Amino acid sequence: MKKVNQEYLNSLKKDDDCLIINELIEDYLHGFEIYELGKYSNEGAILENIKAEIPEELRPACEVIKKYANDYEYGFNVLTKAELILCINSFKERVKKILEDLLLEISTDEYEKRTREERLVEYVQGKLTWFNYYTNTKDETTRQKFKVQDTWFYEYGIFDLIHALKMIDWEQYILVVTGW
Repeated sequence: MKKVNQEYLNSLKKDDDCLIINELIEDYLHGFEIYELGKYSNEGAILENIKAEIPEELRPACEVIKKYANDYEYGFNVLTKAELILCINSFKERVKKILEDLLLEISTDEYEKRTREERLVEYVQGKLTWFNYYTNTKDETTRQKFKVQDTWFYEYGIFDLIHALKMIDWEQYILVVTGW
């Protein structure tokens, strides 16, 4: 990552004068995706704007990438272990709120008209629909080694994030968040 500067980014641009940040990370910096927060994630937006402590030797490269990403309205930020823990705790609170709301006689969502029983039954039916994706025993790619499950449920995503927290060699690698 230390080799990234404006000249390097310009050399990678395609004919349409654009370089997708994910391509930069995966194709040129040999990084890989460990978790997709999802397009409706509040956590992603917060993590893109948080002021993380970036190692001194990476600051110039990160500033160049962040400026490039901002110019194309694309999020980018370097994260530390502390920010990943914040994300895990945010997922935990989100799940708690969802489960507490399911137990209420009347949902806090003003547009939700189903009864508690209807909401709970649909919740369990949804979980059963995705049952085959609850465990990921494949490890054909590096990304799959970081995924312990294959659903988009926040309550199971916590396991992927905790696994990543413990798998990342924080002395050798950096964690970034990217997104639209």
